Amino acid sequence: MDLKVNNSLKVSQGKTLGRNDLGLVVSPLLLLVLWLGLASPESAFAAPAAVEIVRSGDMPPGGNGRYENFSSPTINLGGTLIFSARLFETENDNLDDSGIYRTFRPQTLGPLITTLDEVFREGETYFIGDTQYSLGDIYLTNFLLQDTPISSFVSPAAGQFNAMTVRLDVTDGNSNGNSLLAVEDDQGTWQLVVAAGDDVPAGTGTFREISNFAPAGISQTLGVSFGASLDGTPNGSDDNVALFRYVADGTLQEVVRKGTPSNAGTFSLVGSIRPNSFGGFALIGVDDSGDAANDTAIFRVSPFSPALIRVVGEGDSAPTDDPDPRVFSAVTEHRINNNDSVGFAGRLRDLATGFSIQNGSGLYRANSGGVVTEVVREGQLIPDGSARYQRFASSSSGDVPRSPFNDLDQFAFVVRTNVEGGGGQSSGLFRASDSEVVQIALEGDPYEDGTLLGFRRDPALNNQGLVVFDVELNVGTEIGDEGQFIVTNQLLVLTNGEDFATIAREGEQIGSGTVREIFFNNNPRGPANGLNDHGAVSFEVLYDDGSRGIILWRPELGWQSASEDGQWDDPANWFFNIPPNLNTNVSIDTDTNSNVAGPGADTTVNALSLGNGSGQVALTLSAGGVGTSEGTTIGANGTVTVSANMTITVGGPVENRGVIELGENSGLTLEGPYSGSGSIIGADGVVVFQAGVAPGDA
Repeated sequence: MDLKVNNSLKVSQGKTLGRNDLGLVVSPLLLLVLWLGLASPESAFAAPAAVEIVRSGDMPPGGNGRYENFSSPTINLGGTLIFSARLFETENDNLDDSGIYRTFRPQTLGPLITTLDEVFREGETYFIGDTQYSLGDIYLTNFLLQDTPISSFVSPAAGQFNAMTVRLDVTDGNSNGNSLLAVEDDQGTWQLVVAAGDDVPAGTGTFREISNFAPAGISQTLGVSFGASLDGTPNGSDDNVALFRYVADGTLQEVVRKGTPSNAGTFSLVGSIRPNSFGGFALIGVDDSGDAANDTAIFRVSPFSPALIRVVGEGDSAPTDDPDPRVFSAVTEHRINNNDSVGFAGRLRDLATGFSIQNGSGLYRANSGGVVTEVVREGQLIPDGSARYQRFASSSSGDVPRSPFNDLDQFAFVVRTNVEGGGGQSSGLFRASDSEVVQIALEGDPYEDGTLLGFRRDPALNNQGLVVFDVELNVGTEIGDEGQFIVTNQLLVLTNGEDFATIAREGEQIGSGTVREIFFNNNPRGPANGLNDHGAVSFEVLYDDGSRGIILWRPELGWQSASEDGQWDDPANWFFNIPPNLNTNVSIDTDTNSNVAGPGADTTVNALSLGNGSGQVALTLSAGGVGTSEGTTIGANGTVTVSANMTITVGGPVENRGVIELGENSGLTLEGPYSGSGSIIGADGVVVFQAGVAPGDA
């Protein structure tokens, strides 16, 4: 299978135009055509796909040391990127050499990454709730960034979607222990969820030291789900573990505890919280009924009630095409999406004999009503018929996928395969739902200048069906001291199953460094990892010189409509089948003529380029304008038209080497600086320049 590669667009590095206070207003009623010369040959707008946010040796906000190493870069839908860091050359050596940092996007237009804020710093004191705490080491502490479903997403204003929950070690402020769990509220202040030594809500026990793995999720309403071990419980080790939910009004709810009644006895184990963005979560419960073959089940909890809802368990009937009835002998690797569907891996046994069966593992979905569907199963042919899937679930820690599960009820997974015809074993990357299985890539497929050699870890999957995978590329062989060896490059790739883009590659330049190794946060358990729902990707790199960097990559969406006319808002007209958004660079630089009807509502993208190819491109703005963080470039073959009787605002710098045309009684407000040798025409419209012009030789 030849993979269709969407190569990164080539955008020249240029100088960003500065804002001035000219505030010029031009009425085309008085001047039919306004010609403006280029401010300078360097004034093209830069929109690189990969941007180095921070690098080893840089100073953190506020000074005090330099960055050394990084951990767990994560990005959410609002574009907030967060990571922890180890520092050197600090004032107090190992007493203040770790911190948590995040990017911050202000409400006004500007570059997507504008500032880097220090959230917490080891050795510093902070008020959390009404108490002041001094912090211990936080380099490897567990934190979760607030996310929000794309269906309810709005462009972020100052402070929105930056909130997080974090588990912290404290050296002072808590006389009963050394750890706590905190959450940031929508005002940017920190509230205490629970501290070691606090009484549990029911008063039957106290919280033991808070585990670094305790926080499981933070919802869009700032609720927190977590698990905890307890001290001083009535029945000792029989009831000393529980799962809790913190509600943003300050209420702490106990959801379920070890030792409480289950369907067939009492729970002997509760855990493995998997959250969604609304505050619901799924969990595993094991009962003490004595029936080891039927004692484990998946439960879910809705955002509105702490009551347990049983989803599926061992001994339940399994949906298959087998002539003999099958039941689940194991349920594992569960996930829950924002529609309350639960995805999980299952292993099957024969109902009559109780024995395991051949090809007895698969991926399954239980909808919000509890109806279970088989999505894909071991032993089935992969889409091209060249191999069969191997295990999806195992009784031991085998080579099985940890498959993310999204709001489209899709799984993404890397799985070993048995090649048909006795050809041995291989592996492949797939995306599967009830209705289709997409074969994304197989080991041995051609890609760029080599062939795919092996997938390094499980993929990430967002709620638009985009997949990020980490893979080795075989680029040939060389002869060394010990004979011939394979030369490989590590790749990080984004795909929707049709279009592919290389995010980063071993040996390439990012900033001033050469990439030696790539580290991607592929955590499949929660709503946010290194891939957000707009296709932006955050990751860490190790450079050849031993330094490290945190990188933000934004997809570059090219226009791919097969027809001459197309709608901006139609995802099918863009690479990756996603409409432009604040995390993307947009190119309508086609070699064929294209007429694009603009967005139906005001839209913000990172950068926009149109009419820089050999084809004539016309973008007509009517209902909505287009704002950019890093600028709009209208090429010599580009035309932007403001429809008659419409008033449109365009944000960000604009360089016009083509035509801006105003319809009758139309208005155009340019919020950013304007430059270019192009023309603005239309005798019956008004242009407002809020940030001035650079007329050059006009």
